[in-house]
Amino acid sequence: PASTLVFAAHTPMAAAPVLSVGVGMGKASKALTAGLGRAYAEAIQGNIGTKDVNDVLEAVAYMKAHYPGEYMCAILTAESGDTEKIGTIITECKRMNIPVLPPSINDSNKDFTLIKSGGNSAGDQIRFGLLSVKNVGEGIVEAIIAERKKNGPFKSLAEFLERVESKDLNKKSLESLTKAGALDTLSERNAVLKNMERVLEFTKSYHQGKAGNQS
Repeated sequence: PASTLVFAAHTPMAAAPVLSVGVGMGKASKALTAGLGRAYAEAIQGNIGTKDVNDVLEAVAYMKAHYPGEYMCAILTAESGDTEKIGTIITECKRMNIPVLPPSINDSNKDFTLIKSGGNSAGDQIRFGLLSVKNVGEGIVEAIIAERKKNGPFKSLAEFLERVESKDLNKKSLESLTKAGALDTLSERNAVLKNMERVLEFTKSYHQGKAGNQS
């Protein structure tokens, strides 16, 4: 069973978060954030002892040394709404030799996902989460993952557009997925962007026709 560790993200990044992470079978759970700076502020005010803060930092050092993939994956998930911090954390991942793979319409989950290569941390990789792609909301992410789980991977851009039914699959979200590289396995990036209006018209026509046939 997963054991729960509470630790602060003591990294070179400023305003590192305090995370509550369930670690089990080499996977990190969703991370919850509360600022490390606040912990220090409360320690100064006497609400949290300095020893408690130091204990937290020791736990962080242990996690980063022994579970680097889980540790960085948890931080990325915790900061998934902050594009600037995500970039900084990915730079730190590179320094630690932990590749962060681009988002993929067929391989990404909602959040950042740790990919283990074996029983130890050597060769760990992190896959970018779809929800962390700018302008891509939870509704479309859930629709993509649900359809993928139900009927398997998407084999082409046209098939993706036909199978995913969501009002949130619009110009803004489709452009963002394309620019992030999430559709690279389905179609050439520049071709999709150049023909975006035609792509959207195809999507609209297909689903309108499908709805008409079902009525």
